[in-house]
Amino acid sequence: MVFVRLAFLLGIFFICETAAAQVYRWVDEKGTVHYSNTAPQAGVKATVVDIDAKAGPPAPDSQDCYTVRCQGERLEQRLARREEAEALYAAQRAATAPRPPTSVMVVVKGSPGVGR
Repeated sequence: MVFVRLAFLLGIFFICETAAAQVYRWVDEKGTVHYSNTAPQAGVKATVVDIDAKAGPPAPDSQDCYTVRCQGERLEQRLARREEAEALYAAQRAATAPRPPTSVMVVVKGSPGVGR
């Protein structure tokens, strides 16, 4: 029973050890950026990338807005901005659209149905 526990703990240790692997970043001669968990070939300048992800700052639209009312107000503002942008885009398209040709009716004297 002690052997099973020891094997289990060693297995957990090795799993955790592989999760803490390093990530290497280098650029090849063609300019392609490579990322790998194994070191590149000898002679290639590589840097170790810090993979500890940290949360970035919150988006301005979601800062200090936790209530349903606040989120609804922000949604209405975004929808109003979108409608304004769509109206402006439609007006620009209408201004640049080619005008349809005007129809002209030519009347020739002496043709049937004219002047009777």
